[in-house]
Amino acid sequence: MIDFSVFKAKSVKHYVYQIDGIVALVVVLSYTFVLHFYFIQGLDEATFQSLNLESNHFVQAYKQDKTTSLPNSIHFKGYLNWQQLPENIKVHISELKEVSEREMLCVKLRDDKFFSFMPKRVIFAVVQPLSDDNTFYLIKDVDVEHYNSESKNRVIQILLMIWPLALFFFVIMFFATHFLLKRTLVFSQRLGDWIESLSIKSMNDAIPNFEFDEFNRIAKQQQAAMLRINEVLEKEQVFLRHASHELRTPIAVVKSNSMLLERLLSEPKAAVSVARIKRAALTMQYTTETLLWLSREETGTLATTQFDISSLLKQLVEDNQYLLQSKAVTVHLELTNSVRKLTETPCRLVLNNLLRNALQYTMQGEVYISNNGSQVIIKNSNSGSLSSADSQDNNDYGYGLGLILVDKIVRKMGWAYQNEIEQGGRIASIDFSS
Repeated sequence: MIDFSVFKAKSVKHYVYQIDGIVALVVVLSYTFVLHFYFIQGLDEATFQSLNLESNHFVQAYKQDKTTSLPNSIHFKGYLNWQQLPENIKVHISELKEVSEREMLCVKLRDDKFFSFMPKRVIFAVVQPLSDDNTFYLIKDVDVEHYNSESKNRVIQILLMIWPLALFFFVIMFFATHFLLKRTLVFSQRLGDWIESLSIKSMNDAIPNFEFDEFNRIAKQQQAAMLRINEVLEKEQVFLRHASHELRTPIAVVKSNSMLLERLLSEPKAAVSVARIKRAALTMQYTTETLLWLSREETGTLATTQFDISSLLKQLVEDNQYLLQSKAVTVHLELTNSVRKLTETPCRLVLNNLLRNALQYTMQGEVYISNNGSQVIIKNSNSGSLSSADSQDNNDYGYGLGLILVDKIVRKMGWAYQNEIEQGGRIASIDFSS
């Protein structure tokens, strides 16, 4: 499984700036090229209109007088029929050799070797058939290389003005987005601070106005989630208080009657049974106290006592012998005396749950229990198969409510704990010295 925690989270601010910069640049460049295109198209259209007016004027005059002289100026020149056109013009407008109606053509010649912002030569042609089956050609041949330097520079200056305008609009778009984002992030930061400060005590307070509907909806959803969590916690607290209250009476009855039985019965077997009853009553009492302690939000402390971990393990093995009835399971104890000052109740609960899981889910095999100082290792090797009932209640082998309780106790006490899957079983280790 990929650990996504190694990837650094992106900043919304930086992400929006990047996307905004890219979009603004693309938009500005696109409009710049569009502006340049329409500028050139405008020049072409203006030229064609001038040529068209001159051509129409000549055609009207030619109808009245066939001897009307052809237009000839510094800007354009007229020709009668295809044969009169210069060869260097014919090559580029060959499609206008035969026409049946008025046509216009613009040919732009560029340098093939290098990318050229401006063409080297532009040929404008307006062609109109005449009433006597002749054809009139009005040609404007612009040689940019030999064009008037002042006019050429003015055209270039007009084109260069596009880029400062593009930069200006890019800056406007960028700072407009910056202002919008800054205003939006202020309320986003306020929302984050409000959520971080939200607690059970303040969750019923009025929700601040975060200006935008989306932020207000998030705040309402967060408050609703907090209320649901609080409702669950309250139900849990009520359940624990009721369970504690209801268990106190039977625990007291079991303890008092076990003491009475201990006095009345003098047989050794009876004494052993009574001792088990007393330990069971104490276990219920300690379990109730530990559950109540785990449910409290504030970190309380349990009383510590000195006891021998090895003796506790032997006692727990004896108390859980009933789990090995009708099973071919061998329990190996490798224990050394280790007197430690610990919180006995959580320690007992942890060891009892680990041991009970190892014994319960081993149908055939061996269970190893050892301790080294404050460290305890419980390992089970199961060579048999679980019953159908056990398999149904234990899809994940060796885990149940008991081990969930172990995890909670270990986290709150700060003990070092590991529980790993092995072939046919598990190995659990816990160190109470942490």
